[in-house]
Amino acid sequence: MAGRILAFLGAEVIHVESATRLDSWRQHGQVFNAYRYPRDGKGERPWNRVAQFNSQNVNKLSLTLDLKLPGGKDVMLKLLAKSDVLLSNFTPGTLARLGLSYDDLKVIRPDIIVAEMPAFGLAGPMAHGPAIGPTMEMAAGMASMIGFPGRPPTTTGPTYLDPMGAFHGAAAVLTALLHRRRGGGGQHVEIPQVEAAMHYIGEHILHAIATEQDPQPMGNRVSDAAPHGMFPAGGDDQWITIAVRDDAEFRALCDVMECPDLA
Repeated sequence: MAGRILAFLGAEVIHVESATRLDSWRQHGQVFNAYRYPRDGKGERPWNRVAQFNSQNVNKLSLTLDLKLPGGKDVMLKLLAKSDVLLSNFTPGTLARLGLSYDDLKVIRPDIIVAEMPAFGLAGPMAHGPAIGPTMEMAAGMASMIGFPGRPPTTTGPTYLDPMGAFHGAAAVLTALLHRRRGGGGQHVEIPQVEAAMHYIGEHILHAIATEQDPQPMGNRVSDAAPHGMFPAGGDDQWITIAVRDDAEFRALCDVMECPDLA
């Protein structure tokens, strides 16, 4: 997603994949799902036609390499010598094991920017923990805020952490490029995606630090509107959502309800 954002902004983005291990997003998943393919089916090259993969790699060029072979690594190094940025979301230490760490690459291109997007950071007790969007929501504390009081925590559903990590990653790359343009040179940028999640709920974290009380799940309620929620309406399984943010909106609600005294 971060690469897609940069491509939308005009960057030439080359998506480098393993030549020996198919990207899981190029596949249809555990169970075949026709909806992931165009209406005319999988075609002769189904790995190029999966909607999930193509939606995230629009506007990118594609290259497959086996970096464990000398020839593959040589091609990668030639490419990086001409590149402004290496964007990676490998687990910590993978780039170094491949000989593609920032220290390795600044030898061939001193002003290169290496941006790594590990889930839990490059160091620390959770650095090597496996992660996808929902697990990062839990680690960030976001899941404990979602749900109804007295019930188990839950995740957001849409997996906000994927786009939030992407926006932070793209913004960090743009900031590094601006820094370089102003004479600052290349650099190694670390964007832990769990920290991106904590940024997303930053005011709640600050409130917890100040009050020494963790935020509690509120169901459909929010702290800046009342009433706010989903309410049963007339009819079978009919519902209405109401959000009132100020006195004027409350008076308007009372008018609709024909309850002027309540206002």
